[in-house]
Amino acid sequence: MMTIRKLASMKGRSRLRKIALLFRQCSVSGCDPHYLASLDRIRSPYNVGSIFRNADAFAIKKIYLIEGSADPGHSRSVRTSRGTVATVDHEVVTEDRLFEIVRALALPILALESGGVDITTFPFPEAGIAVIGGEEVGVTPSLLRLCDASLGRATIMMGGTKGSLNVASATAIMLQRWYTS
Repeated sequence: MMTIRKLASMKGRSRLRKIALLFRQCSVSGCDPHYLASLDRIRSPYNVGSIFRNADAFAIKKIYLIEGSADPGHSRSVRTSRGTVATVDHEVVTEDRLFEIVRALALPILALESGGVDITTFPFPEAGIAVIGGEEVGVTPSLLRLCDASLGRATIMMGGTKGSLNVASATAIMLQRWYTS
């Protein structure tokens, strides 16, 4: 997290870039409401990097990566993110720690998952946490229960023969919908 003390200690172009980034984030998201995301064991560094890039585009303030997710610092994540792993705040947490964070922040929580409400009618909150599960198993049952007790599941309705999307593509669709709602 960037503090005034850290910003004041920086020199030259990096300081100017950080100041510009902070102003851009505040002008885009108003510095409030807070859009947060949690990646539930997304193992592909390419998908993690793409999600960071999507998160940057749609004003996600912070990403919580549940242990077992690919490392955002992996060279493939960094390259795919086009550097946004350095600009989107993130933290690796256990699932139990995420539960504590959700309780402490007292924000509504939703899952991007099949079997829910179509994203075109989903009641996206002004501030909240979106949980995105891995392609293999989706969102874990304990996190789904937490989401179902709050806002529930946002679902992208699809046609086609596969009935699924790449997790980074699905995340981009959902984040854009949330950002513009």
